[in-house]
Amino acid sequence: MNQMDEFLISAAGDHPERLVVAGEVAMYSAQALLLAGLAGKVATTAVSAVRLLGAKAAESSKPLAELYPDLPTWWVPESGAAFVACAALMVAGLWMRHVGRRYQRVFGL
Repeated sequence: MNQMDEFLISAAGDHPERLVVAGEVAMYSAQALLLAGLAGKVATTAVSAVRLLGAKAAESSKPLAELYPDLPTWWVPESGAAFVACAALMVAGLWMRHVGRRYQRVFGL
């Protein structure tokens, strides 16, 4: 048994449902972030397309913070690295949920 499994067994202990719930929270949070990032990408692309038709054809697309300065957009992923981080959070959530359910089956809880 490797160190990660030993840590999970000691952390989950008698309550593997905590690991299942933590995995689901991570997974659903990542899904919400990815959807927000997709909506942000659509919004910036739409504004960029409208500007391209107008007089400001030389400008490139702007980030969400410049397009919507009154809205808190710091949590919306806009770069490729942020999307990869959200995908990694989703994979980690799926893994935690899978391990928690496996522990529930093995321990009969």
